[in-house]
Amino acid sequence: MDLSRLKFATATLPAGVPARRCSVDGSGLLTSCRVAWEQGARLVALWGSDDRDRDRGFTLAVVVRDADGLVMFEHTLPDGDSTYPDLSVVFPVANRMQRATFDLIGKSIQRLLQRNGLMTA
Repeated sequence: MDLSRLKFATATLPAGVPARRCSVDGSGLLTSCRVAWEQGARLVALWGSDDRDRDRGFTLAVVVRDADGLVMFEHTLPDGDSTYPDLSVVFPVANRMQRATFDLIGKSIQRLLQRNGLMTA
């Protein structure tokens, strides 16, 4: 997958398959997923982890696969009030994964907060 136009730094991961990791912010996450989708990538996994014991807040990880291998996008959510963009607009299957992430660590997607009138913009 060619992410060069986004100018995000990627790191190769030691794995049995070609894999890279890329740290992104909220808008970069949505943009990266859209670019991946445009290049034929499919969503493989989406999960959240509680990294507060390492003073890193929460992390949202999104893994996509294309002909070149896997790319994991990592988005750091610094505090309990942080949200991340709704990725189901790009990958519809992300809807269930995002709901599971909310159930497990309480991290909300912006669309649900807006729908319930809890967030504007």
